Amino acid sequence: MQFAKRLLMGVGAVALTAMLLSVAAPKAVHATVAALVQVVNTTANPAVTLDAETSTRLPYQSHQTFNTLGGGYELFSINFADVPTGYRLVIQNVNSSFNEDPTGGLTDSDLVPNGYITTAFENKPFPSFAGSVSGGTLSTPSALINASITRYVGPGDTPIVNLSGVFYSSDKIGVTLTGYLENCAVTGCPAPVH
Repeated sequence: MQFAKRLLMGVGAVALTAMLLSVAAPKAVHATVAALVQVVNTTANPAVTLDAETSTRLPYQSHQTFNTLGGGYELFSINFADVPTGYRLVIQNVNSSFNEDPTGGLTDSDLVPNGYITTAFENKPFPSFAGSVSGGTLSTPSALINASITRYVGPGDTPIVNLSGVFYSSDKIGVTLTGYLENCAVTGCPAPVH
Protein backbone atom coordinates (compact mmCIF):
# COMPACT_ATOMS: atom_id res chain seq x y z
CA MET A 1 0.00 0.00 0.00
CA GLN A 2 2.81 2.30 0.91
CA PHE A 3 4.40 1.73 -2.48
CA ALA A 4 1.17 2.54 -4.39
CA LYS A 5 0.69 5.72 -2.36
CA ARG A 6 4.21 6.94 -3.18
CA LEU A 7 3.79 6.04 -6.82
CA LEU A 8 0.54 8.02 -7.11
CA MET A 9 2.10 11.05 -5.35
CA GLY A 10 5.08 10.95 -7.74
CA VAL A 11 2.85 10.73 -10.81
CA GLY A 12 0.69 13.59 -9.42
CA ALA A 13 3.77 15.78 -8.84
CA VAL A 14 5.03 15.16 -12.39
CA ALA A 15 1.55 15.96 -13.82
CA LEU A 16 1.30 19.17 -11.77
CA THR A 17 4.78 20.26 -12.89
CA ALA A 18 3.93 19.57 -16.53
CA MET A 19 0.69 21.57 -16.22
CA LEU A 20 2.47 24.56 -14.64
CA LEU A 21 5.14 24.54 -17.35
CA SER A 22 2.60 24.42 -20.16
CA VAL A 23 0.82 27.49 -18.75
CA ALA A 24 3.97 29.51 -17.95
CA ALA A 25 6.14 28.64 -20.97
CA PRO A 26 4.12 30.45 -23.71
CA LYS A 27 4.21 33.72 -21.73
CA ALA A 28 7.98 33.50 -21.39
CA VAL A 29 8.35 32.77 -25.12
CA HIS A 30 6.01 35.66 -26.05
CA ALA A 31 7.96 38.04 -23.79
CA THR A 32 11.24 36.98 -25.41
CA VAL A 33 9.86 37.44 -28.96
CA ALA A 34 8.33 40.82 -28.05
CA ALA A 35 11.67 41.99 -26.69
CA LEU A 36 13.39 40.96 -29.94
CA VAL A 37 11.08 43.07 -32.20
CA GLN A 38 10.57 46.12 -30.00
CA VAL A 39 11.34 49.40 -31.83
CA VAL A 40 12.86 52.09 -29.68
CA ASN A 41 12.84 55.66 -31.03
CA THR A 42 15.45 57.87 -29.50
CA THR A 43 17.05 61.06 -30.76
CA ALA A 44 20.29 59.14 -31.19
CA ASN A 45 18.60 56.31 -33.11
CA PRO A 46 15.37 57.59 -34.76
CA ALA A 47 13.13 55.39 -36.89
CA VAL A 48 12.75 56.43 -40.54
CA THR A 49 9.18 57.67 -41.02
CA LEU A 50 9.47 59.86 -44.16
CA ASP A 51 7.30 59.44 -47.23
CA ALA A 52 9.57 58.51 -50.17
CA GLU A 53 7.65 60.77 -52.59
CA THR A 54 7.88 63.81 -50.33
CA SER A 55 11.53 63.27 -49.41
CA THR A 56 12.63 63.16 -53.08
CA ARG A 57 11.14 66.57 -53.95
CA LEU A 58 13.62 69.23 -55.04
CA PRO A 59 12.86 72.84 -54.06
CA TYR A 60 12.33 75.09 -57.11
CA GLN A 61 12.72 78.86 -57.39
CA SER A 62 13.32 80.75 -60.62
CA HIS A 63 13.45 84.49 -61.29
CA GLN A 64 13.19 86.23 -64.68
CA THR A 65 13.32 89.95 -65.49
CA PHE A 66 12.15 92.02 -68.46
CA ASN A 67 11.89 95.70 -69.43
CA THR A 68 8.54 97.37 -70.04
CA LEU A 69 7.82 99.78 -72.88
CA GLY A 70 5.53 102.06 -70.86
CA GLY A 71 2.75 104.29 -72.03
CA GLY A 72 -0.30 102.04 -71.68
CA TYR A 73 -1.62 98.55 -71.19
CA GLU A 74 0.92 95.80 -71.97
CA LEU A 75 0.96 92.01 -71.98
CA PHE A 76 4.24 90.15 -71.51
CA SER A 77 5.00 86.45 -71.87
CA ILE A 78 7.95 85.47 -69.69
CA ASN A 79 9.54 82.08 -70.45
CA PHE A 80 11.25 80.18 -67.68
CA ALA A 81 13.75 77.30 -68.02
CA ASP A 82 12.50 73.95 -69.35
CA VAL A 83 11.61 71.32 -66.77
CA PRO A 84 14.40 68.68 -66.63
CA THR A 85 13.76 65.23 -68.08
CA GLY A 86 12.54 62.81 -65.41
CA TYR A 87 10.90 65.53 -63.30
CA ARG A 88 7.60 67.38 -63.16
CA LEU A 89 7.42 70.97 -61.91
CA VAL A 90 4.68 71.86 -59.43
CA ILE A 91 4.37 75.67 -59.30
CA GLN A 92 2.91 76.89 -56.00
CA ASN A 93 3.50 80.65 -56.03
CA VAL A 94 4.01 83.51 -58.50
CA ASN A 95 5.43 86.81 -57.24
CA SER A 96 6.20 90.18 -58.83
CA SER A 97 6.34 93.82 -57.79
CA PHE A 98 6.61 96.93 -59.97
CA ASN A 99 5.32 100.46 -60.53
CA GLU A 100 2.09 101.10 -62.41
CA ASP A 101 1.53 104.15 -64.65
CA PRO A 102 -1.70 105.89 -63.56
CA THR A 103 -1.76 108.46 -66.39
CA GLY A 104 -4.70 108.62 -68.78
CA GLY A 105 -7.48 108.79 -66.15
CA LEU A 106 -7.24 105.11 -65.13
CA THR A 107 -8.89 104.03 -61.90
CA ASP A 108 -7.39 101.66 -59.33
CA SER A 109 -9.37 98.76 -60.78
CA ASP A 110 -7.85 99.44 -64.22
CA LEU A 111 -4.37 99.37 -62.72
CA VAL A 112 -4.68 95.97 -61.02
CA PRO A 113 -2.04 93.70 -62.59
CA ASN A 114 -3.12 90.19 -63.54
CA GLY A 115 -2.01 87.20 -65.52
CA TYR A 116 -2.07 83.48 -66.07
CA ILE A 117 0.38 80.62 -66.55
CA THR A 118 0.63 78.51 -69.70
CA THR A 119 3.17 76.04 -71.03
CA ALA A 120 4.84 75.70 -74.40
CA PHE A 121 3.05 72.42 -75.22
CA GLU A 122 -0.32 73.08 -73.58
CA ASN A 123 -1.55 76.61 -74.17
CA LYS A 124 -4.42 76.63 -71.66
CA PRO A 125 -4.71 79.93 -69.74
CA PHE A 126 -4.79 78.63 -66.19
CA PRO A 127 -4.34 79.14 -63.36
CA SER A 128 -5.00 82.87 -63.36
CA PHE A 129 -3.94 85.36 -60.71
CA ALA A 130 -4.40 89.04 -59.86
CA GLY A 131 -2.37 91.47 -57.83
CA SER A 132 -3.09 94.64 -55.91
CA VAL A 133 -2.09 98.31 -56.09
CA SER A 134 -0.96 100.19 -53.00
CA GLY A 135 1.65 102.61 -51.72
CA GLY A 136 4.10 104.42 -53.97
CA THR A 137 3.24 107.94 -55.10
CA LEU A 138 0.34 109.41 -57.07
CA SER A 139 2.49 109.36 -60.21
CA THR A 140 3.89 105.84 -59.72
CA PRO A 141 1.80 103.59 -57.41
CA SER A 142 3.31 100.27 -56.38
CA ALA A 143 1.78 97.07 -57.69
CA LEU A 144 2.26 93.64 -56.17
CA ILE A 145 1.46 90.10 -57.24
CA ASN A 146 1.88 87.36 -54.66
CA ALA A 147 -0.46 84.54 -55.61
CA SER A 148 -0.69 80.98 -54.31
CA ILE A 149 -1.48 78.71 -57.25
CA THR A 150 -1.07 75.10 -58.33
CA ARG A 151 0.18 74.41 -61.87
CA TYR A 152 1.75 71.17 -63.12
CA VAL A 153 4.39 71.44 -65.84
CA GLY A 154 5.56 68.19 -67.43
CA PRO A 155 9.10 67.00 -68.19
CA GLY A 156 10.73 69.00 -71.01
CA ASP A 157 7.94 71.62 -71.04
CA THR A 158 8.44 75.38 -70.56
CA PRO A 159 6.49 77.33 -67.93
CA ILE A 160 5.34 80.72 -69.28
CA VAL A 161 3.97 83.55 -67.13
CA ASN A 162 1.67 85.92 -69.04
CA LEU A 163 1.57 89.20 -67.12
CA SER A 164 -0.54 92.26 -67.99
CA GLY A 165 -0.80 95.74 -66.52
CA VAL A 166 -0.27 99.42 -67.13
CA PHE A 167 3.47 99.52 -66.55
CA TYR A 168 5.50 102.63 -65.83
CA SER A 169 7.75 103.71 -68.67
CA SER A 170 10.96 101.68 -69.08
CA ASP A 171 10.60 99.85 -65.78
CA LYS A 172 12.47 96.60 -65.09
CA ILE A 173 10.06 93.93 -63.86
CA GLY A 174 10.99 90.74 -62.02
CA VAL A 175 8.81 87.64 -61.78
CA THR A 176 9.56 84.75 -59.41
CA LEU A 177 8.09 81.24 -59.52
CA THR A 178 8.44 78.89 -56.54
CA GLY A 179 7.41 75.29 -55.98
CA TYR A 180 9.14 71.93 -56.25
CA LEU A 181 10.34 69.36 -58.78
CA GLU A 182 8.71 65.95 -58.42
CA ASN A 183 10.88 62.91 -59.22
CA CYS A 184 8.96 60.90 -61.86
CA ALA A 185 11.02 57.76 -61.10
CA VAL A 186 9.39 57.72 -57.65
CA THR A 187 5.87 59.06 -58.33
CA GLY A 188 5.40 58.02 -61.96
CA CYS A 189 4.13 61.56 -62.68
CA PRO A 190 0.57 60.58 -63.58
CA ALA A 191 -1.24 63.05 -65.83
CA PRO A 192 -3.49 65.54 -63.97
CA VAL A 193 -7.17 64.71 -64.34
CA HIS A 194 -9.13 67.51 -66.06
